[in-house]
Amino acid sequence: MGHENILSVMSQIPFFDVFTREEKEIISADEDYILGFKDKEHLIRQGETDFSVFIILQGKAIVTKNESPHSVISALESGAICGELSLLGQRPRSTNVIASGTVLALKLDGILLETLDPAIQNKLKDQLIQVLIQRIDLMNQSVIKLKNELKDVFQTGAKLYDALGKIIGEEEHVKDKFTAAIESGKQIKGGLENVIISIENLLREH
Repeated sequence: MGHENILSVMSQIPFFDVFTREEKEIISADEDYILGFKDKEHLIRQGETDFSVFIILQGKAIVTKNESPHSVISALESGAICGELSLLGQRPRSTNVIASGTVLALKLDGILLETLDPAIQNKLKDQLIQVLIQRIDLMNQSVIKLKNELKDVFQTGAKLYDALGKIIGEEEHVKDKFTAAIESGKQIKGGLENVIISIENLLREH
């Protein structure tokens, strides 16, 4: 893809809205930082210590973890940013980002940033921080929604338990089995609540 086409694509991505055309030309001038990826090729590999950010210019990618490689955590499209935590926090990659079809991406790393004018550096850092803030907001909303849904599920379960208890009456052996099932449900509820607490603690750390 020619440089003019790359600039045209960048102009359609909200991340670059705060940059002038000249600044976008500078950011994308080095062809070594415009990378193409084939289907199923990794942009980011979990556990690696590469501190680059990738901005998907064209194509799609999926996010997975090694612990559950066939579960897609999220799908990324043109304009998506990935890897910002590693760049800002200097930490190993926590997920995989894998091309779903052909992908064209702009790579930003510390070496490139050091060559840029301070004004452009600051804009890039500000934009990356905004990306993190938006993601934390979305996580907060997801946690609240999950807590409310969990509460509704177990309130409904409690009502069902009371209703079935009246129907079962003296059938103690049936009642015992149902009680055991409810206890298993409580254990699951406790595990889910622990997950929610862990997520909330993570959000507070950021």
